[in-house]
This record gives sequence, C-alpha cells and structure tokens, in this order.
Amino acid sequence: MDDVSLGGPVDRVVSDIIEISKVGSSMGLTLNPSKCELIAHQDLSVKDDCLLSFVTVSVSNATLLGAPLFLNSVLDKA
Repeated sequence: MDDVSLGGPVDRVVSDIIEISKVGSSMGLTLNPSKCELIAHQDLSVKDDCLLSFVTVSVSNATLLGAPLFLNSVLDKA
C-alpha cells in the first residue's frame, strides 16, 4: 500500500487513520507523517495529534498524485 486518500468529517478521517495504522502495523508497515498531507480550509480547527503531524496543504494548492483538485492557480501551473 503506497497512496491512500481519505475524506469526510474530521472524526471519521481520524478513525480511518487509526484503523489503517493498526492494520498496517500488524503487517510491519508504518505511517510516515512527513509524507502525509492534510488538505483543509484555513478555518478548520484540528485538535488531533495525528492530523497535526501531517503536512498541511491549503485547498487552493491541493493536488492528488500531481493533478489539481480545484480551479485556481495550481491548475494554471499544471
């Protein structure tokens, strides 16, 4: 497993990350927070330590596997 994208309410995403970490750990895999991105609006309040360890990317700069997710300057650059 190399790339995974999760979406939804913060509590659900955190729950999914915990489950992925638990199952991955049983297979000898670990989550590398320095390679994980949290794509969120600036006004999102994040209190979970796991999510706080992720690299934060603004919605206007969000890409998925190099493809822009929204219409903005990152689309123009692509």
